[in-house]
Amino acid sequence: MANAKIILPDQQQLELPEELAGTDEALRDALASFVPEIRNAELKRETKDGLMTVTVIKKSGTKGGRGEKNCYRCEKCGKAIITIDHDDGTTPMMIRCRATLNCEGWMMSSWYQNVPNEEPTYTWRKAKPSEYRKASVVMKDHFDKGGLALHQLARG
Repeated sequence: MANAKIILPDQQQLELPEELAGTDEALRDALASFVPEIRNAELKRETKDGLMTVTVIKKSGTKGGRGEKNCYRCEKCGKAIITIDHDDGTTPMMIRCRATLNCEGWMMSSWYQNVPNEEPTYTWRKAKPSEYRKASVVMKDHFDKGGLALHQLARG
């Protein structure tokens, strides 16, 4: 059987046997461990010159939401933070490490799955006008597209 080309949301490409890519359910099952956002993504199939191409289109707003907790774990120091969404909006897949002082690693989102049952230490909320005015061009673009700002919660 022939292979199908899979184009992931980050534009990474891979090939899978057509039997795994042939149906939404089979493709979601095959990739869920590696691409958690595929569970809620739109899958667009196209066949050209006998080659099936499946484009995975991440849907905005399909993860998290007001009151949802997420976990970000650092690839360098291994420590994690728990976040809670105060507002609906978009949160990033990766952030700079906030678990260890002076760590230069990147923290990866758990995509709101398998979040430890711990109190959150950070919250995602809409940027205040004063934060927006001080933000970089990149952050203003993030906020304009529904992106949320990360804030440390006061410790009790």
